[in-house]
Amino acid sequence: MLAAVVIFNAPARGRLVEAIPRQLDPSAAVYIPFVGVGRPAGNCDPAYPTVCIPPRPPDLDCPEIPHINFEVLPPDPHGLDADKDGIGCEFP
Repeated sequence: MLAAVVIFNAPARGRLVEAIPRQLDPSAAVYIPFVGVGRPAGNCDPAYPTVCIPPRPPDLDCPEIPHINFEVLPPDPHGLDADKDGIGCEFP
C-alpha cells in the first residue's frame, strides 16, 4: 500500500513542511496525536521560539539555516521574516 507521510510544523499554522511517499503495511498504521513542540536547547535567539537559531553575530539568511516556516517574534534580528507576517523563511 502506498501512503504519504506528512510532517507539519505547528507554528507554521498548518503549512505543509514535508511529504514523503512510503510503502506502508496497513496493519502497522499508528495514529500519533500532535501534542506540541518544545524549544531546542542551546544558545538560541528568543525571536525564534520554536527553532534554535543563534543570536547575532553572524547575521544569518534563510539559505544558511535548516528551518522553514517557523514562528518569528519582533525584533527579528536576522531579518528572516521578510513580509513581517510572523513566519520565517517561508516556503510555499
